[in-house]
Amino acid sequence: MMGSLLLVLWLPSALLSQRRRALKLAALGWIWGLFTWYSPENLVMGAASAAMLCVLLWATETIDFKGIVTGIAPVALGALLFWAPIAVYYLAHGLLAQYFSNAFQVGGAVLRGAWNTFPAPDVLQSLF
Repeated sequence: MMGSLLLVLWLPSALLSQRRRALKLAALGWIWGLFTWYSPENLVMGAASAAMLCVLLWATETIDFKGIVTGIAPVALGALLFWAPIAVYYLAHGLLAQYFSNAFQVGGAVLRGAWNTFPAPDVLQSLF
C-alpha cells in the first residue's frame, strides 16, 4: 500500500508543477511501478486512489481536465518503463502469463482469509 500512498501524496504536487512536470510525473510513475512489483495490490489501489484524487482536483477547480489527462500519461509511461525489463525477462522465458496469474492470485487469497488466520487456510496450498 506504500506505493499507492506515495502516488496520492505526490501526484497533486507533480500535476501542479511548472518546472520539469513530465519528468516528475514519469518518476512518480516509475516509483509506483516499483511498488506494484513489490506488492501487486498497489496497482489497483493506486489507480483507484489516483482516479478519485483527480476527480477531486478537477471538481474543486484546482486543475483543469486537460492538465489531468496530460499528467496521467507520464505517470503511466513511468510505470511502464519500470515494468518493461521485467516483462521482457518473463516473456523471454515463456513465464509472463504465469507470473501475472500468480501475482493476482495473492489478492484473492487474502480476500478468502489467507494471512489473517493461523494455521494457513487451504487456499494457500493452491498458491505454493
